Amino acid sequence: MKNVLISGKRVEDTAGLFYDLVKNNFMVENVGADKAGTHVYLADDEMKDPSPVVESWLGKQPPTPTKSLVEQRKALHAEYHGKRAQHQAEIRARAAAEAGDMVSTMVPLPFTPAKGPTLFSKIFRKLW
Repeated sequence: MKNVLISGKRVEDTAGLFYDLVKNNFMVENVGADKAGTHVYLADDEMKDPSPVVESWLGKQPPTPTKSLVEQRKALHAEYHGKRAQHQAEIRARAAAEAGDMVSTMVPLPFTPAKGPTLFSKIFRKLW
């Protein structure tokens, strides 16, 4: 996950910004704001710059939660989880393909396992 900090520009409606980034096809993980500015956490392989979208949200106040807004955000949230699951599957498929090129070998143990009862097992049996 990579963090993009928009310094000195704090967005009040981080949830709205999050869903706007999802609508604009960003692989966004999270959005936050503090005194340093607005933080946008993106997937490692996300190449698009979220700065123009963030700047369009500067000065906007959080909307009044209405039933239609809640339903719209629920739909975007479901879309986000679908995209995220697909993205994770692609990452796993790439990793499996890269791992398929590797050859695994058996590593010999640096010692030979004891045959029969050991000193430790004899003492342990006497105690119990």
